[in-house]
Amino acid sequence: MNYKFILTGGMKMLLQERIEELNSGIINILNNKIEVTGFMSEERLLDYYKRGYDCRFSVGLYPKEEFDIAYVKDNALFIIQENGKEIKRYKFIPIKKDTVNYKDIDGKTKSKIFTIRQCIYSNQYNYRDNEKSIIFATRSDLESYFINQYGVILNL
Repeated sequence: MNYKFILTGGMKMLLQERIEELNSGIINILNNKIEVTGFMSEERLLDYYKRGYDCRFSVGLYPKEEFDIAYVKDNALFIIQENGKEIKRYKFIPIKKDTVNYKDIDGKTKSKIFTIRQCIYSNQYNYRDNEKSIIFATRSDLESYFINQYGVILNL
């Protein structure tokens, strides 16, 4: 299951772009806004979150809108909150980077570099290439996607 928040608002790209550029962060979904507190590292986020140290890199307030956690940086910790209460954590660790050779719709041979990441909190899998990033609930779901998309077996 791809963890997305479907919310309403404008200026969609600003929130998503901000989340993607942070090394770690807290995304707090408020009544009609989303507050993003950014950190330079997971360690600074935990210092702030657990010890109360004010070591924030940035704070931004955005209109409620859709964002996709599948695009966060490798090894970045993100804590998702609703009105200040933690509901989910994400940290995607890369477990495989490789190239897949496949045939497109016209039968032409193509290749694509991809990365597989795993969330250490939910054990979800994340497939990423230069065009998309998709979260899968299970390894089996990821392997099925890979066979359907490329016609080859994913070796993890």
